[in-house]
Amino acid sequence: MAKVRVKTKTELLGEAIASIQNTAEAIEFLQEFCSRKELKSMKHRWTILHALALNERLPPGKRQTNKRISQDLGVGEGTVGKVKAEIYEANSTARRVVDSQIDKRSKIRENPGK
Repeated sequence: MAKVRVKTKTELLGEAIASIQNTAEAIEFLQEFCSRKELKSMKHRWTILHALALNERLPPGKRQTNKRISQDLGVGEGTVGKVKAEIYEANSTARRVVDSQIDKRSKIRENPGK
């Protein structure tokens, strides 16, 4: 008899998130599923990740330090460093997603009629 593999809770949650149809539904899911504190924490990490990605696209002499990014965003410098080390520099899926989002927005600005 073949052994049936039981999906992990993380896999089931991943499938649920992957089934979300659009941005409005994703926002509704996050608001219903996460506490305000959890959602605020995720938004902070996303904002930091986005700032790091934009910063890297600047010429080397124009890039901001982690300290400056933290001041601009109103978060601790340690938080920026943690996001940079654990998410941004780790070539994570989150980094690929934020880079893709930035690229998509850049193309829209370059070709607004398309």
